[in-house]
Amino acid sequence: MKLCIVISFLLIFHTGFSQLKGVVYGKSEGDKREALYGVRIKSLQTKEVVSSIEGGTFELILGKSLPGTLVFSI
Repeated sequence: MKLCIVISFLLIFHTGFSQLKGVVYGKSEGDKREALYGVRIKSLQTKEVVSSIEGGTFELILGKSLPGTLVFSI
């Protein structure tokens, strides 16, 4: 019975959201890949906007419905 209650609790409070971690790269002269700092990343589904930090890394919370659309702008 306790196991059933714990499983029910986990199912009720599971939000179903996912987290996306990534790195934004650009190409410079000579086709050299460089991490981009300060790029805005927006999820069209959740309307959340984040910016890439040093090293081009970012983290974004996505919604329940996938696939999602991301918009990148400098």
